[in-house]
Amino acid sequence: MTAGRWRIPLADLSGAPRRVTCAPDPEALAAIARRLQVEDVLDFKGQVELRAKGNDVHATGDVAATLVRRCVVTLDPLEERIEETIDLRLTPTLADADEGSAEDVDLLDAPFLVDGAIDVLEILVQQTALGMDPFPRAPDAGDTGGAGVDPDAIDPQSPTHRPFAGLKDLMDGKPPKD
Repeated sequence: MTAGRWRIPLADLSGAPRRVTCAPDPEALAAIARRLQVEDVLDFKGQVELRAKGNDVHATGDVAATLVRRCVVTLDPLEERIEETIDLRLTPTLADADEGSAEDVDLLDAPFLVDGAIDVLEILVQQTALGMDPFPRAPDAGDTGGAGVDPDAIDPQSPTHRPFAGLKDLMDGKPPKD
């Protein structure tokens, strides 16, 4: 996702932990918005500390973002604030992981490791994606009973709310009703 500004070569992690702070410029914010499939990214800041542990890298930190999304009910734009904590174990190759630790490895090498470097912005963007509400709703969207329809307004005898009413007749070989 990034050309290299927030990519840290694995070779640079052999000594003391490396702390990386990301505050993307407007061009990068637009790329993040496209990546997350949101209307806009108003604010995006994160920090990650990378610490080598044997063949692995332990990444800890946090990310905070303000996204503009669409309400799933009204389609009106709404702001969503994301604040996530990061705690990942990255392994450059699965072959380097011992047999018992493969299930403990978070996300293995892809997509955080690119050309021998850790893409810190990619870690932050993916952690933001994990924190996003899958069904964002505007505060004034009202209670729709979860289906976008007022449950009290449904007439159970109405044929428009009984799409499978004629299925039994069809299965019994009777012609469809108009």
